[in-house]
Amino acid sequence: MIMCNQSKTVMREEMKVKVQSLTDNERGQENACICRTLSKRCKDQDNIIGVFMPLQDEPDIEPFIEECFAAGISICTPEWKYPDLTFKIIRSFDDIRKDPKTKIREPKAKNPSVDPSGITHVLVPGRAFTRSGGRLGRGGGAYDRWIREQRMINPATRFIGVCFRCQIVDELPMEMHDEKVDEVVTGS
Repeated sequence: MIMCNQSKTVMREEMKVKVQSLTDNERGQENACICRTLSKRCKDQDNIIGVFMPLQDEPDIEPFIEECFAAGISICTPEWKYPDLTFKIIRSFDDIRKDPKTKIREPKAKNPSVDPSGITHVLVPGRAFTRSGGRLGRGGGAYDRWIREQRMINPATRFIGVCFRCQIVDELPMEMHDEKVDEVVTGS
């Protein structure tokens, strides 16, 4: 167990360095490709899509989210109440605030929680992914716990990992609590 955690820590640092080494041009091209792919996979008006508000070292999916707002697709994003996530509906980026402590962008307190049984797709960030859906997160386990619970509530929910090409690896140190995603979308 300790060996696996040490391996995960090392891999997280390696991925951080790889993402930081991307040029603005590479990042822009990959972001555009990711958004186009997500539009093809998820843009149905009956969908309720869980999204993440990207951090600086994550793919910028905001153009895809804007498209969904314009098309009337329901969007929800996590509110972080460590150690748990609660997804809340957002209708525009005006429904987002930056937590003063964590600096994570999340829905405003007034936003309603979404009924998890209706969520059709969830875009999941990560430090690294395998093509078969293995995922390495940031180390808190909140997404793993939420995915496990969501699969019990709605087994039809599709979990889509979102990352840059450089974050795809052949294998990851996986533990019993680590949840896989159903597919991975990259900038290729």
